[in-house]
Amino acid sequence: MAVTPDGKTLISGSGKTIKIWDLGTGTEKFTVKGHRSSVNEIVLTPDGITVISSCDDKIKIWDLQRFPII
Repeated sequence: MAVTPDGKTLISGSGKTIKIWDLGTGTEKFTVKGHRSSVNEIVLTPDGITVISSCDDKIKIWDLQRFPII
């Protein structure tokens, strides 16, 4: 799990997806699909823009600015 620098958004791995949560309301804002096996780790860059996620065989890099939630 990772929290954006502004403390408003949580990013978590859930099965083969990445979920983006609004910490103020506790609601899910977006689900990102792309892994073929369960997500093992989530890392957020210090600028809060890029998420790096890993599963057993892949590492993926996601630009949060491309999603309609941040």
